[in-house]
Amino acid sequence: MNIPWRFTWAAVLVLAGVLGLVVACGEDEDEVVAPAATATSRAVVAEPTAVQPTAVPVETGPTGEATIGITVLPPLVQLQSQDAAGTVGSYGVFWNVYEGIVSAKQTSAPVIPPQDEYVPILVESWDIASDLRKITFKVREGVPWHTGYGDFGDVTATDIAWTYNNSFEEGSTGNAGEQLPPGHKVGWDVLDERTAVMNVAEDGFDPVWGVLNGSNFMEAFGMVSKKAYDELGKDKFLTSPIGTGPFQVREWVGHDEMIAEAVANHWRIVPGVKTLRIVEMP
Repeated sequence: MNIPWRFTWAAVLVLAGVLGLVVACGEDEDEVVAPAATATSRAVVAEPTAVQPTAVPVETGPTGEATIGITVLPPLVQLQSQDAAGTVGSYGVFWNVYEGIVSAKQTSAPVIPPQDEYVPILVESWDIASDLRKITFKVREGVPWHTGYGDFGDVTATDIAWTYNNSFEEGSTGNAGEQLPPGHKVGWDVLDERTAVMNVAEDGFDPVWGVLNGSNFMEAFGMVSKKAYDELGKDKFLTSPIGTGPFQVREWVGHDEMIAEAVANHWRIVPGVKTLRIVEMP
C-alpha cells in the first residue's frame, strides 16, 4: 500500500493538535463552543452622568489562522480511481476537508479496535448480515456538500456507493482502493437515498474492515459527490475541492499551499481556527 505521508515529526504533532477533535465538549460550560452558537452581548455599566451605551456584541466562532509546513503538498486529484497521492482520502481527511463513513478509534499496537467501537461519521449505523456477505449502512441525513462550485445538496447513498465503486474499478491507480480488504471490493448497491450496501465476497469478510475504511490518523477513505461529478464534468471535478468536513478549501495549489476556511455551523465539530494554511516547505 502506498501511503504518501511524509510529514516531519514536528509537523505531525502540531497538525494533530490543531486538526484532531478540536472541540472538547467537557462539563465546564465555559469551554464548550456549540456549532449553532449565536452572538451574545455584554452590558456596559455607565457612570451616573454618562449616556447609557448600547450593548457590544461579542464575536463568536473560530478566529485566527494556523499555518503548517509539510514536505510535500500534492496537487488535488478529486477522484478515488486516480488519486495515487491520496489527496482526498489521506491528506484531505486528515485536514478535515473530506469525511469518511466511519472512523476506528486509535489503540496501542498490536491491539485492533473492535467493531463495536467504530465511530459513525457520514453513516448513522450499519448492520452486518449473519452470513457476512454484506454490510448495510444508513446514511446520515442533512450533511451538505461544500458550496462554491455549485449547490450539490446533501450526502446520499448514491454518493457513497459511487465513491467506493469508482475507487476499485478496473484500471484504478488510486491510493484509496488499495487499502480496502480484497473481499470488500465486490461492489456497492443503493437501496434508497439513505441506504447503501457494501457487498462482501464469500469467505471474504474482514473483521477489521472499519480500520481500513477509516481511522484517526493515516488510512481514511474520503467521500466525494456524484452529483458534482455529473454537473461539473470530470476535468473540472478533479481540481474542484468539494467535501463535507469542517474546513472548506479556498485554494489548493500543488507544491505550493492549501488554504481552507472554517465551515459555519458544521454538523459535527467547530474548528479551532478560522483559517487553515498548509505550506510545502523546501
